[in-house]
Formats: sequence, C-alpha cells, structure tokens
Amino acid sequence: THDRARLGLLVREIETLQTRRGTPELALAWVQRWAASSPEDPEALRALARIHEQPGHEAQLTATLETLDPLLELSEQAANRRQLAALYESRGQLDDAVRAYERALVVEPRHLETLESLQALLRDLGDKAKLVEVLQRILELREPRERASCLVDIAELQDEIGDIAGAIQTRLALEREDRGSNEQDERLDTLLEAAGRHEEIEARLRGRREDFDAGSAEWVALEL
Repeated sequence: THDRARLGLLVREIETLQTRRGTPELALAWVQRWAASSPEDPEALRALARIHEQPGHEAQLTATLETLDPLLELSEQAANRRQLAALYESRGQLDDAVRAYERALVVEPRHLETLESLQALLRDLGDKAKLVEVLQRILELREPRERASCLVDIAELQDEIGDIAGAIQTRLALEREDRGSNEQDERLDTLLEAAGRHEEIEARLRGRREDFDAGSAEWVALEL
C-alpha cells in the first residue's frame, strides 16, 4: 500500500510536468502503471482519462470513464454518464448513448438538459414509444407558456403509435391549458368516437353550443 501511494505521488508529478510542457501523452505509461497497481483509486483513472482527452483517443477515454464510473460519488456519476453518452453518440454508438443518458437520469431524474439530449437522440432513432415517455417527463419541468407545444408533440406521437387512450388524455390536458385549436378539437372528437366514449362527445358538443346564441346557425349546427 505504501509503495502504491508513493507511485501515485510520483505519477502525479510526472503528469503535471508533462502537461505543463504540452506533452501529456509522455506520461501515459506511468499513469497506466499507476491505474493497474491501484484499480480502486479513482484519482489514477481520472489521470488516465485526462490523458485520453485528446482527439483520436475516444475509445480509450470511453473505456476509462466506464471503469471509473462505479468508483465515483453519486454527485459525480451523472456528469460522468453524460460525458459517456456524448462520447458514444460521437462514435455512432447510439444505443449505448441512450443507455448512458438513462443511467445519468437514474441519479438526476429531473435534469432537463439530459432529458432534452435523450429526446433528441430518441427522435433520431425513431423510438416513438420511449420518446413519448421522455417528453412526458420534460413536460413536468416546462414553464406554463411552453407546455402547449410539448403536449401537441406528445399527442401526435401517440397518434402515430396507436395509443388512442394516451392521445385522448394528452389532448384533454391540452384543452385544459386553454390552448386547443379547432383542429385539435376535431382530432379529440375523432379519438373519443373511436374509443366509444360517446357521452363525452355529447357533453363537449353541449359545451360548445353555450358559446353561441340560441337559434343561431352555429347553435343549430351543434344540436344533438
């Protein structure tokens, strides 16, 4: 243990010196020796990661950060996993990137930037079912003025995957936001009819009639 501690001190000095000289790669063999002798020491792996933070070393950096991850405090793991996700994405390993973002969200489930990055990736992958789940989590964090566009996005995706019940629930939420359009109203009516929820359709029509004068053309058109 004493020898490993001395090795760590020596390698830190070598790494610092070579980094100041602009040649951190010359410390690589020493840092690798330190990491091999002290695999449970996060400082050794951090030093190795710093050296691999050079263009062309993405695979080595990814492997090092994965090894480092279980040794980190929870407060550090989320940032580490976001870095891993970005590395996987840059290397075209999109499924691994999704998993890394999801692991980051285990630690910080309400981290909006991570959720936004994940939803963009899922959109590129065409995973609409999982995208809906992520957008629903984003919705909880949105400011009131931003909620309507997010609800429309969710509803349209639910239409595409055939989730009629979910699409109805989302459009009802959009209606409660008082930002529904005629097009959204018509789509909701269609979904309610498809779901056999005729009493709700009738109640909605009665509510619309109340917006018009009795006997007017619009009032008559909405007569049940």
